[in-house]
Amino acid sequence: MSNLLKEIFQQNNRDLSQLIERFKDNKPTLHQKLCQQLKGLLALAEVSFLAVGEILYYIKKHKTYQPEGERVTWREFCGSSEFPISGANLEAKRRKADILIRTYVIFRKKFKIEPERLAAIGYNKLQMIAPLALKEPKKIENLLSSAEVLNEADLRKEVREKGASLTKILDCPHEKVQKIISYKCLECGAVFKEPPKGSEII
Repeated sequence: MSNLLKEIFQQNNRDLSQLIERFKDNKPTLHQKLCQQLKGLLALAEVSFLAVGEILYYIKKHKTYQPEGERVTWREFCGSSEFPISGANLEAKRRKADILIRTYVIFRKKFKIEPERLAAIGYNKLQMIAPLALKEPKKIENLLSSAEVLNEADLRKEVREKGASLTKILDCPHEKVQKIISYKCLECGAVFKEPPKGSEII
């Protein structure tokens, strides 16, 4: 366990002990204080992906993983024992790291959105709106607002419709439709106009 994690756990333990000792005879107040502490910890967990993305961005940009005189690649670093991101294999770990970096770069460096707002939206929803945010930067506020109020299923539907509002989708009579043939990967969900080379069509 890292020193930072130890400090967080130790501080949380101290705070918890103090709360229990101070309000042990006032159960409603104790419950209120415990819920406040819980919300704070959950907010810290939510915003941590942005901090992780920032550190990974610096490591990748400045190639701090390359010792003097050696040519270690980003991919090789992602597969090394010192790389802290978990994953089923090297590619999964690298992909997760690149997604964390992309989230930080898009929403913090490019659009300079407050971390608290991004934390409230959450990692999964930010990933859904990231491509549209880059494609149509003027719609960033609308995208963030949608991400704040919609659940993941409804937001995914809105993003799939290239930013059309959910109300417009649901109210549309769908009088004109176009036939589209596509291929979807059963493993990762990616959609292709043509089947990728070497893939099996099921």
